Amino acid sequence: MRYVWTPVFALSAFFAASVACADDDAGDDIGGGKHRIDITYLDVETFDTNVVSNFVLFGYTETFASSIRVGILSGIVFVSDSPSPDSAETQKTTDVGLSDTILTFQYDFSQRLTASPWIPDTLGMNAQLIVPTGDEDGGIGIDSWLLSLGAGWGINLFKDIWIQPAVGYEFTFSEGSTATPSRLAYASMPIIWRSPSGFWIGYAPTISYDLEKSEWLDDGSLTIGKMFRNGLGLSLDYGTQDRVGPVSTPDDAQLVINFYYQFGN
Repeated sequence: MRYVWTPVFALSAFFAASVACADDDAGDDIGGGKHRIDITYLDVETFDTNVVSNFVLFGYTETFASSIRVGILSGIVFVSDSPSPDSAETQKTTDVGLSDTILTFQYDFSQRLTASPWIPDTLGMNAQLIVPTGDEDGGIGIDSWLLSLGAGWGINLFKDIWIQPAVGYEFTFSEGSTATPSRLAYASMPIIWRSPSGFWIGYAPTISYDLEKSEWLDDGSLTIGKMFRNGLGLSLDYGTQDRVGPVSTPDDAQLVINFYYQFGN
């Protein structure tokens, strides 16, 4: 039940143990900034329904002393529901509203944090809080608060290649009348290759156990991104999501396009 974009939300890029060294090798003008502004476009298509959700999201990330990173992400949602061929309905419906808001917090003992988009929100001790600012009556938002707590660590396999195993637990609370209670334990093993020029490719498999339904779920996403020396960057993420989430139903296909501006040394 996590958002899939990352910065954020979910589903962000992934990095590992030698992050700080890799950023230094790339130069202070690629990946070393303490602040980052994101503009994200997210397209969610459900395989077994005619519902399509489009998000335009705005985020901000800041780091402190290379050991603490905080972030916020929210935006506008467009939900379109087209009638199925065998339905009596003939008119397409569209709802527009504010999305739920995600707050993130990280603490890394090894002081490896910058605002770089390839550093995941799951590195070190981390927490994510979803605030139900979306319009649940219009089908936008989860109509509950959701807290995710986890830990992740990095392992340098080869030069420029890392894995970043992470585990966590998330649960809803203060559910509204339309909310679906959720308790989920998850483990992920992202792997990423990142060049000194600021180009990176990553794959993030995740397995989850739904404690409410007593079933296993598996997700996966591929990310390709590039940061430039002027602080601008972009990434493309595509994957499928098996678990039900704030912006998804089972077996969703999700496309995420991120634009970044990183600054401040």
